[in-house]
Amino acid sequence: MGVSLSYSCSAPIPQQDRARLLEAVDQAVDSFTWWAEPICLWEHEGSVAGDTKIFLLAYSTNAGETREVEPEDDTIMAWRDTVRILELLQDYARTYRLVWNIDLAGEPFGQIRGDNEQDAVTFANAAKMLEAITGFGPTHPELPQRIAEIDAKFSDRWES
Repeated sequence: MGVSLSYSCSAPIPQQDRARLLEAVDQAVDSFTWWAEPICLWEHEGSVAGDTKIFLLAYSTNAGETREVEPEDDTIMAWRDTVRILELLQDYARTYRLVWNIDLAGEPFGQIRGDNEQDAVTFANAAKMLEAITGFGPTHPELPQRIAEIDAKFSDRWES
């Protein structure tokens, strides 16, 4: 069991737009190496909703070993995936004129409306998550290198 980022639109979305949106999400899944789970979206009551486990915590390798992930490493990668999901949702909000309600671990986290100024609050919440656990923010010069190192260190998480 892990922490999930949940996202939903409460307003109805025309069927044709829902189909295009679901196709766009499928393409996004294949274009990014996700940490714990990829973005996931489904039709819900004439609209769409989704949920992604963002913290890996631990996993089993093909050899049957359990690998635990250090909390700081897990937080960095959870933040990276959260930002990627928020960017995708922002793009979809602009394209389809949607408002996304975002929850983290069942608690309100923000909204994405496709407006940089309004969406900045939700992106700032993601940065606070990173800073609270790791002590550095998203503009830290070592962050890209740390992400690459963590991704390589736990590259066997997707072997099956």
